[in-house]
Amino acid sequence: MSYDLYLRRPEGVNNRFNPSEVSEKLKDNFGYINEYVEDGAVAGFDIGVKDENDCCEFYFQNEDEGYWASCSYGLNDARFENFKQFIKTIATKLNLLIQDPQTSEEWLSSDKFSPDGEKSKTVYVNMNQFLKNIPYTQVTKEKFFIIYLIISTGPLGEKLQLCYENSGSPASKVGIGESINLVVQREIPELTGDQEYIIRNAVPYDSAQDRFGNLLPRYVVQVEVPFFYPTKTKTERPMMWIDLPQ
Repeated sequence: MSYDLYLRRPEGVNNRFNPSEVSEKLKDNFGYINEYVEDGAVAGFDIGVKDENDCCEFYFQNEDEGYWASCSYGLNDARFENFKQFIKTIATKLNLLIQDPQTSEEWLSSDKFSPDGEKSKTVYVNMNQFLKNIPYTQVTKEKFFIIYLIISTGPLGEKLQLCYENSGSPASKVGIGESINLVVQREIPELTGDQEYIIRNAVPYDSAQDRFGNLLPRYVVQVEVPFFYPTKTKTERPMMWIDLPQ
């Protein structure tokens, strides 16, 4: 689940950019630009202020809605505002209209789009709170194991799963008096180098013995995190992305 913004050209102009058009218009202002060309037109592009580590992805969806960009729920307020300001800057440079489908169907010129709009901020904060509070903050009266299914969307839009380098998925235990969210909140920074996450679901998987021989239930906890480059990020153990199994 993500917060989406749509961008399109003014009426009467083909919404898909021609190859190299984005690069030519943005090359003097951004350090990283990558275009994806299909059928002679730009199907998507990545823009970063410095390099691919801080880039935002844009994908073409259709002629009516043009391109779209998104950020995951779970970001702090400052990063959310930075995302909207970044979109406004790109729209200004490329002469694009902006629509925020979470709050309105109106298309706005970039000079009328407000990155710090209270309505969009309220939607974002409320959804963050909703996603974090149910039902993973409930304190447990029994111990159980969890296996992490940590997912993200890669630079090309691919669905990825985070694993230990050459040693499978991370796992942990939720103790008496703890909640799933408490354990995830404590451990995700060690696994990703970042505190941002959203718990998507937790489902029963099987059971396993603890070190005393007690048989405890085990759950798979799906957690969505922002994409990062493991070789450039400090984590407790070496990590790697693999394609998310279908």
